[in-house]
Amino acid sequence: MIKRNYGPIFLLAAAIFWSLGGMFTKSVSWDGVSIATGRGLVAFLLIPLICRRIPKNLNRIKLATAFCYFAQGTLYILANKYTTAANAVMLQYTLPLYIILFTTIATRPLPAGRDILTTIILLGGIFLAFLGTMESGGMLGNFLGLASGLFYAGVFYLSRQPGADTVDSMILGNGMYLLLLPYVLQNEVVRSAPMSDLGMVVMFGLVASVM
Repeated sequence: MIKRNYGPIFLLAAAIFWSLGGMFTKSVSWDGVSIATGRGLVAFLLIPLICRRIPKNLNRIKLATAFCYFAQGTLYILANKYTTAANAVMLQYTLPLYIILFTTIATRPLPAGRDILTTIILLGGIFLAFLGTMESGGMLGNFLGLASGLFYAGVFYLSRQPGADTVDSMILGNGMYLLLLPYVLQNEVVRSAPMSDLGMVVMFGLVASVM
């Protein structure tokens, strides 16, 4: 029997769904915090059903990873509100730069040549992103994108530590949006928005639950 490799198809599908984040964020009148909360709560309900598990045996690594996951998701969506989706995505993916920095501080190895090259390329990309939005009011979004990348790097770095569990931390991170639910329920922009906005946020959570 021929064994089919569906990996590339799944990667393509994931990339397509992931890229819809900017579209959902900019097509909804809600503010960034409310969008992030709605998306996160949908994911909080969906992921345990898909993975058939509930987080247990909590420890500091899982909780720290969960907070980084929560922070990067919120900051990424806020960045999308203030700058272009392309900039938000690119600046979020400065995470290799931070991972190199974290690893160097923790274990003190000298960066490899390819790590140095990666750093130079990333810094060049950051410069171009900021240069392109100097006069468009997107500077705040750029800084939020950079901050998102920092916490996203924290997710990857902490997930490699002893005692880590990526799925548990993902569920816990989305559960942290419960803390922001009172803000969303009292937000006049959310309450006066059309029901189609709520539908878009729910759809966002369904197609991009692991962002």
